[in-house]
Amino acid sequence: MRFHRLTKKGVWKQIVERLCGEADLEKFIPDSTARGRERKIDDPQAIGRSCGELTTRFHAATDISQAPALLEGFSPKRVIADRAYDADSFIGKVWAFGAEAVIPTRHNRVEQREYDRHWYKNRNLAERFFNRIKQFRRIARHYEKLDRNFMPMIDIACIFVWLL
Repeated sequence: MRFHRLTKKGVWKQIVERLCGEADLEKFIPDSTARGRERKIDDPQAIGRSCGELTTRFHAATDISQAPALLEGFSPKRVIADRAYDADSFIGKVWAFGAEAVIPTRHNRVEQREYDRHWYKNRNLAERFFNRIKQFRRIARHYEKLDRNFMPMIDIACIFVWLL
């Protein structure tokens, strides 16, 4: 009951927001993990089928459809992302914020864009973050099936990762 009361009060989200306020945002590294089924609007389920297995999807500064929204409110010097973020609309948004886009171009692009390979090496921070989050059994084993429980568990895992 304590978990649900604190969740309803928004305590976990407030703690994460306070910790994020201390972040050094020289670089912004969007990425997402685990594909789930496409959900309908107002669907309370946080779990779905993907390639035959039950899974969830969460974003640590997110997929290409959500990345521009997450970029709002931040002013990083660089946005470091993998090839999945190589879209003219997203790169234009990055440049509009005055940031450098450290995103390799897809191989099938006619015009290849240069990017700073030295900064791109920092992208592994996103992968390492997801590996740390998935060490929490409730997240890795998909025990939380509803959004109202899943997202607070992600918040709690982020708090532990940030503090440790």
